[in-house]
Amino acid sequence: MKKIIFTAILLFILPLTIQKTWAQQNTNPTTPIHASPTPQNDPQINALKQKADTLITNRITQLNTLLTHLSQLNLSDSDRASFTNSIQDTITSLNQLKAKIDGESDLTALQEDTKSIVTVYKIYTYFEPRIRLTIAIKTLSQITQRLTVVANDLSTTVSYLQSQGKDTTAFEKALTDINFNLTQIDSTLHFDQNTINNITISSASQTSFSSIFTQIRKDLATIQERFAAIRQDFSTIQAILNAPNTTTTINGTITPKPTLTCYPRPSCLDGTPRCMIAQPIGGWCSPTISPRQ
Repeated sequence: MKKIIFTAILLFILPLTIQKTWAQQNTNPTTPIHASPTPQNDPQINALKQKADTLITNRITQLNTLLTHLSQLNLSDSDRASFTNSIQDTITSLNQLKAKIDGESDLTALQEDTKSIVTVYKIYTYFEPRIRLTIAIKTLSQITQRLTVVANDLSTTVSYLQSQGKDTTAFEKALTDINFNLTQIDSTLHFDQNTINNITISSASQTSFSSIFTQIRKDLATIQERFAAIRQDFSTIQAILNAPNTTTTINGTITPKPTLTCYPRPSCLDGTPRCMIAQPIGGWCSPTISPRQ
Protein backbone atom coordinates (compact mmCIF):
# COMPACT_ATOMS: atom_id res chain seq x y z
CA MET A 1 0.00 0.00 0.00
CA LYS A 2 2.83 2.37 0.87
CA LYS A 3 4.48 1.69 -2.48
CA ILE A 4 1.32 2.61 -4.31
CA ILE A 5 1.03 5.92 -2.41
CA PHE A 6 4.76 6.80 -3.04
CA THR A 7 4.43 6.01 -6.73
CA ALA A 8 1.35 8.24 -7.04
CA ILE A 9 3.12 11.16 -5.34
CA LEU A 10 6.18 10.73 -7.57
CA LEU A 11 4.06 10.73 -10.71
CA PHE A 12 2.35 13.94 -9.55
CA ILE A 13 5.52 15.88 -8.64
CA LEU A 14 7.74 14.85 -11.56
CA PRO A 15 5.72 16.57 -14.32
CA LEU A 16 5.66 19.81 -12.32
CA THR A 17 9.43 19.72 -11.86
CA ILE A 18 10.06 19.13 -15.56
CA GLN A 19 7.64 21.92 -16.57
CA LYS A 20 9.33 24.42 -14.21
CA THR A 21 12.82 23.51 -15.43
CA TRP A 22 11.74 23.87 -19.08
CA ALA A 23 10.20 27.28 -18.38
CA GLN A 24 13.39 28.52 -16.69
CA GLN A 25 15.55 27.40 -19.58
CA ASN A 26 13.40 29.24 -22.14
CA THR A 27 12.94 32.48 -20.17
CA ASN A 28 16.60 32.81 -19.11
CA PRO A 29 18.82 31.46 -21.88
CA THR A 30 22.44 31.46 -20.93
CA THR A 31 24.02 31.19 -24.43
CA PRO A 32 22.47 32.49 -27.70
CA ILE A 33 22.41 29.98 -30.48
CA HIS A 34 23.42 32.51 -33.24
CA ALA A 35 25.39 35.59 -31.99
CA SER A 36 25.37 38.69 -34.32
CA PRO A 37 28.84 40.11 -35.22
CA THR A 38 29.84 43.36 -33.50
CA PRO A 39 31.37 46.34 -35.42
CA GLN A 40 34.77 45.37 -34.04
CA ASN A 41 34.68 41.92 -35.63
CA ASP A 42 32.60 42.65 -38.75
CA PRO A 43 34.85 41.53 -41.64
CA GLN A 44 33.25 43.92 -44.16
CA ILE A 45 33.79 46.96 -41.94
CA ASN A 46 37.34 45.94 -41.08
CA ALA A 47 38.23 45.38 -44.73
CA LEU A 48 36.82 48.78 -45.73
CA LYS A 49 38.71 50.51 -42.93
CA GLN A 50 41.95 48.89 -44.05
CA LYS A 51 41.34 50.04 -47.63
CA ALA A 52 40.55 53.59 -46.49
CA ASP A 53 43.65 53.76 -44.30
CA THR A 54 45.81 52.67 -47.25
CA LEU A 55 44.31 55.34 -49.51
CA ILE A 56 44.90 58.04 -46.92
CA THR A 57 48.45 56.89 -46.12
CA ASN A 58 49.42 56.93 -49.80
CA ARG A 59 48.11 60.47 -50.21
CA ILE A 60 49.85 61.77 -47.11
CA THR A 61 53.12 60.20 -48.29
CA GLN A 62 52.78 61.90 -51.68
CA LEU A 63 52.00 65.25 -50.08
CA ASN A 64 55.03 65.02 -47.79
CA THR A 65 57.17 64.28 -50.85
CA LEU A 66 55.81 67.41 -52.56
CA LEU A 67 56.60 69.47 -49.45
CA THR A 68 60.20 68.25 -49.56
CA HIS A 69 60.58 69.19 -53.24
CA LEU A 70 58.95 72.63 -53.02
CA SER A 71 62.17 74.29 -51.86
CA GLN A 72 63.98 73.00 -54.97
CA LEU A 73 61.40 74.10 -57.54
CA ASN A 74 61.36 77.29 -59.62
CA LEU A 75 58.60 78.99 -57.65
CA SER A 76 58.18 82.47 -56.28
CA ASP A 77 58.23 82.86 -52.49
CA SER A 78 54.50 83.62 -52.46
CA ASP A 79 53.64 80.55 -54.59
CA ARG A 80 55.87 78.34 -52.45
CA ALA A 81 54.22 79.58 -49.25
CA SER A 82 50.75 79.14 -50.73
CA PHE A 83 51.44 75.55 -51.81
CA THR A 84 53.07 74.73 -48.46
CA ASN A 85 50.07 75.98 -46.47
CA SER A 86 47.57 74.22 -48.73
CA ILE A 87 49.43 70.91 -48.58
CA GLN A 88 49.83 71.04 -44.81
CA ASP A 89 46.12 71.83 -44.36
CA THR A 90 45.23 68.87 -46.57
CA ILE A 91 47.48 66.54 -44.56
CA THR A 92 45.76 67.69 -41.36
CA SER A 93 42.32 67.06 -42.87
CA LEU A 94 43.34 63.60 -44.06
CA ASN A 95 44.60 62.66 -40.60
CA GLN A 96 41.30 63.82 -39.09
CA LEU A 97 39.38 61.79 -41.63
CA LYS A 98 41.49 58.72 -40.83
CA ALA A 99 40.68 59.05 -37.13
CA LYS A 100 36.97 59.32 -37.93
CA ILE A 101 37.08 56.27 -40.18
CA ASP A 102 38.99 54.17 -37.62
CA GLY A 103 36.28 54.90 -35.04
CA GLU A 104 33.33 54.40 -37.41
CA SER A 105 30.89 51.57 -36.62
CA ASP A 106 28.20 52.24 -39.23
CA LEU A 107 28.86 50.62 -42.60
CA THR A 108 26.96 53.22 -44.64
CA ALA A 109 28.78 56.13 -43.00
CA LEU A 110 32.08 54.31 -43.46
CA GLN A 111 31.39 53.85 -47.17
CA GLU A 112 30.67 57.58 -47.59
CA ASP A 113 33.86 58.56 -45.72
CA THR A 114 35.94 56.20 -47.86
CA LYS A 115 34.41 57.61 -51.04
CA SER A 116 35.32 61.15 -49.96
CA ILE A 117 39.03 60.24 -49.96
CA VAL A 118 38.88 60.09 -53.76
CA THR A 119 36.19 62.67 -54.51
CA VAL A 120 37.32 65.40 -52.09
CA TYR A 121 41.06 64.90 -51.64
CA LYS A 122 42.13 64.99 -55.29
CA ILE A 123 45.85 64.88 -54.63
CA TYR A 124 46.95 63.45 -57.97
CA THR A 125 44.60 65.52 -60.16
CA TYR A 126 45.08 68.81 -58.30
CA PHE A 127 48.38 69.43 -56.52
CA GLU A 128 50.79 67.80 -58.96
CA PRO A 129 49.46 69.35 -62.22
CA ARG A 130 48.92 72.70 -60.52
CA ILE A 131 52.51 72.85 -59.32
CA ARG A 132 53.89 71.78 -62.71
CA LEU A 133 51.82 74.39 -64.58
CA THR A 134 52.77 77.13 -62.11
CA ILE A 135 56.46 76.35 -62.66
CA ALA A 136 55.98 76.37 -66.45
CA ILE A 137 54.21 79.73 -66.34
CA LYS A 138 56.89 81.26 -64.11
CA THR A 139 59.71 79.98 -66.35
CA LEU A 140 58.06 81.31 -69.51
CA SER A 141 57.39 84.64 -67.80
CA GLN A 142 61.09 84.97 -66.98
CA ILE A 143 62.02 84.25 -70.60
CA THR A 144 59.47 86.81 -71.78
CA GLN A 145 60.93 89.48 -69.51
CA ARG A 146 64.45 88.87 -70.81
CA LEU A 147 63.34 88.98 -74.43
CA THR A 148 61.45 92.21 -73.76
CA VAL A 149 64.71 93.79 -72.56
CA VAL A 150 66.44 92.62 -75.75
CA ALA A 151 63.62 94.00 -77.91
CA ASN A 152 63.87 97.37 -76.18
CA ASP A 153 67.61 97.48 -76.84
CA LEU A 154 67.03 96.60 -80.49
CA SER A 155 64.71 99.58 -80.77
CA THR A 156 67.69 101.74 -79.88
CA THR A 157 69.71 99.95 -82.53
CA VAL A 158 67.05 100.74 -85.15
CA SER A 159 67.18 104.42 -84.32
CA TYR A 160 70.94 104.44 -84.61
CA LEU A 161 70.94 102.60 -87.95
CA GLN A 162 68.41 105.04 -89.34
CA SER A 163 70.64 107.94 -88.32
CA GLN A 164 73.42 106.28 -90.33
CA GLY A 165 71.30 106.05 -93.50
CA LYS A 166 70.56 102.33 -93.20
CA ASP A 167 67.30 100.88 -94.58
CA THR A 168 65.61 99.44 -91.49
CA THR A 169 62.26 98.43 -93.00
CA ALA A 170 62.79 94.67 -92.61
CA PHE A 171 64.43 95.22 -89.20
CA GLU A 172 61.46 97.22 -87.93
CA LYS A 173 58.92 94.70 -89.24
CA ALA A 174 60.67 91.84 -87.47
CA LEU A 175 60.94 93.88 -84.28
CA THR A 176 57.24 94.81 -84.45
CA ASP A 177 56.35 91.13 -84.74
CA ILE A 178 58.56 90.33 -81.76
CA ASN A 179 56.93 92.98 -79.58
CA PHE A 180 53.44 91.86 -80.60
CA ASN A 181 54.12 88.22 -79.74
CA LEU A 182 55.76 89.14 -76.44
CA THR A 183 52.71 91.20 -75.50
CA GLN A 184 50.36 88.32 -76.33
CA ILE A 185 52.50 85.84 -74.41
CA ASP A 186 52.65 88.05 -71.34
CA SER A 187 48.87 88.57 -71.37
CA THR A 188 48.15 84.84 -71.69
CA LEU A 189 50.58 83.91 -68.92
CA HIS A 190 49.04 86.43 -66.52
CA PHE A 191 45.52 85.19 -67.31
CA ASP A 192 46.45 81.54 -66.79
CA GLN A 193 48.28 82.26 -63.54
CA ASN A 194 45.25 84.12 -62.19
CA THR A 195 43.06 81.18 -63.19
CA ILE A 196 45.27 78.79 -61.22
CA ASN A 197 45.37 81.11 -58.22
CA ASN A 198 41.56 81.28 -58.06
CA ILE A 199 40.94 77.55 -57.68
CA THR A 200 41.31 75.47 -54.53
CA ILE A 201 41.18 71.75 -53.88
CA SER A 202 37.57 72.05 -52.71
CA SER A 203 36.32 74.70 -55.15
CA ALA A 204 35.68 72.52 -58.19
CA SER A 205 34.89 68.98 -59.21
CA GLN A 206 37.51 66.69 -60.69
CA THR A 207 35.99 67.29 -64.15
CA SER A 208 36.42 71.05 -63.72
CA PHE A 209 40.05 70.60 -62.69
CA SER A 210 40.72 68.55 -65.78
CA SER A 211 39.12 71.09 -68.14
CA ILE A 212 40.94 74.04 -66.55
CA PHE A 213 44.36 72.40 -66.68
CA THR A 214 43.76 71.14 -70.22
CA GLN A 215 42.99 74.67 -71.42
CA ILE A 216 46.13 76.04 -69.76
CA ARG A 217 48.22 73.34 -71.48
CA LYS A 218 46.72 74.42 -74.81
CA ASP A 219 47.64 78.04 -74.02
CA LEU A 220 51.21 77.01 -73.26
CA ALA A 221 51.40 75.14 -76.57
CA THR A 222 50.30 78.32 -78.37
CA ILE A 223 52.93 80.28 -76.46
CA GLN A 224 55.60 77.86 -77.66
CA GLU A 225 54.50 78.58 -81.23
CA ARG A 226 54.84 82.32 -80.58
CA PHE A 227 58.34 81.79 -79.20
CA ALA A 228 59.20 79.92 -82.39
CA ALA A 229 58.02 82.95 -84.41
CA ILE A 230 60.09 85.24 -82.20
CA ARG A 231 63.19 83.12 -82.81
CA GLN A 232 62.59 83.44 -86.53
CA ASP A 233 62.28 87.22 -86.25
CA PHE A 234 65.53 87.38 -84.28
CA SER A 235 67.19 85.36 -87.03
CA THR A 236 65.92 87.90 -89.57
CA ILE A 237 67.37 90.76 -87.55
CA GLN A 238 70.64 88.90 -87.14
CA ALA A 239 70.86 88.41 -90.92
CA ILE A 240 70.25 92.12 -91.45
CA LEU A 241 73.00 93.05 -89.00
CA ASN A 242 75.38 90.61 -90.66
CA ALA A 243 74.53 91.62 -94.24
CA PRO A 244 77.40 93.15 -96.30
CA ASN A 245 77.26 96.86 -96.98
CA THR A 246 75.26 97.84 -100.06
CA THR A 247 75.43 100.98 -102.12
CA THR A 248 73.02 103.80 -102.84
CA THR A 249 72.78 106.17 -105.75
CA ILE A 250 72.93 109.91 -105.01
CA ASN A 251 72.59 112.18 -108.07
CA GLY A 252 73.68 109.31 -110.31
CA THR A 253 76.80 108.61 -108.29
CA ILE A 254 77.31 105.17 -106.74
CA THR A 255 78.20 105.76 -103.14
CA PRO A 256 78.85 103.11 -100.50
CA LYS A 257 76.70 103.27 -97.44
CA PRO A 258 78.46 104.19 -94.21
CA THR A 259 80.38 101.33 -92.68
CA LEU A 260 80.02 100.76 -88.94
CA THR A 261 82.99 99.55 -86.96
CA CYS A 262 80.64 98.17 -84.28
CA TYR A 263 76.97 97.94 -83.38
CA PRO A 264 75.31 99.40 -80.26
CA ARG A 265 75.70 96.87 -77.47
CA PRO A 266 72.35 95.70 -75.91
CA SER A 267 72.39 96.42 -72.19
CA CYS A 268 71.08 92.95 -71.43
CA LEU A 269 74.46 91.50 -72.46
CA ASP A 270 75.93 93.01 -69.30
CA GLY A 271 72.95 92.15 -67.07
CA THR A 272 72.29 89.25 -64.75
CA PRO A 273 71.23 86.84 -66.07
CA ARG A 274 72.98 87.65 -69.35
CA CYS A 275 70.77 87.50 -72.46
CA MET A 276 71.78 85.23 -75.32
CA ILE A 277 71.91 87.09 -78.64
CA ALA A 278 74.38 86.37 -81.44
CA GLN A 279 77.09 88.93 -82.12
CA PRO A 280 76.93 90.68 -85.53
CA ILE A 281 79.90 90.58 -87.92
CA GLY A 282 80.99 94.07 -86.91
CA GLY A 283 80.81 93.08 -83.27
CA TRP A 284 79.17 94.90 -80.38
CA CYS A 285 80.56 98.19 -79.22
CA SER A 286 82.12 98.02 -75.78
CA PRO A 287 80.18 99.82 -73.03
CA THR A 288 82.56 102.80 -73.25
CA ILE A 289 82.87 103.03 -77.08
CA SER A 290 80.35 104.69 -79.39
CA PRO A 291 79.72 103.36 -82.93
CA ARG A 292 82.04 104.98 -85.52
CA GLN A 293 82.09 105.07 -89.29
